[in-house]
Amino acid sequence: MEGSRIESARQIVLATLARLGQPQVDRGQVKETTLLRDREHVGRRFQYEKIRAIWFADEAAIAFFDDDGNFLESVAVDQASPTGQAAA
Repeated sequence: MEGSRIESARQIVLATLARLGQPQVDRGQVKETTLLRDREHVGRRFQYEKIRAIWFADEAAIAFFDDDGNFLESVAVDQASPTGQAAA
């Protein structure tokens, strides 16, 4: 099950990047880092150009930030729909 959640997170990251104005992003262009705590997997960090996404598996949501650390939006991993957006 963990593998399918990770794959879902990857797909959500690609879809959200496209929605945030980064069309044609190939999975190989997104840098992915495993997040560990006490040698246990706790999530993933994704980076594409000036957008980064953080997914903590126990939170079941992926938070997107710009290069300056400003929050862009959060997307639920299970529902794959936006759960919040930063004010414009």
